[in-house]
Amino acid sequence: MENKKQRRLSAGIILLTIFTAGILFAAYTDTIAADRNRVQGLVDKARVTFKEFMGDPNYTWLHENVDRAKGVLIFPQVIKGGFI
Repeated sequence: MENKKQRRLSAGIILLTIFTAGILFAAYTDTIAADRNRVQGLVDKARVTFKEFMGDPNYTWLHENVDRAKGVLIFPQVIKGGFI
């Protein structure tokens, strides 16, 4: 008798966990899709910025040394601000 109650309780907990995980996953996928589009736009801006630097003849040092770099940090959009 106790064993049956334990199984029912375990099955109920498992079903509740699966149901909760499904609801969270469904809500999270919409957020991921919106974030993915925003992030892809940022990556596209960074790619354009990098191409502009590589096409500019004033950045000869960058052209000569970019292949030896371990990483490149690009800020495609910088917001300037100041305090008085």
